[in-house]
Amino acid sequence: MLSLLLLSAAQVPPMPVQLPQGAALAEAIVARDAELFDLFFLGCDPAKLGTMLADDVEFYHDKGGFVFRNAAQMVADYARNCEARK
Repeated sequence: MLSLLLLSAAQVPPMPVQLPQGAALAEAIVARDAELFDLFFLGCDPAKLGTMLADDVEFYHDKGGFVFRNAAQMVADYARNCEARK
């Protein structure tokens, strides 16, 4: 019985994320951007950074071009730089 319940639960598609609309969306983007900027340049919490990135994130620097291929690379580099700043 439990295996049937687990199997049926695994087949339920995830609920779509409800995004804010209009000005609320712009405010949410600004807030998350500020949170990421503060964490990346002023903070030092690799675990938190990892929760803010999609696994398949790619990062391109405006001057140097391609930098990171995925979240794990970005978090590892961030962690090394955090330790160097201490």
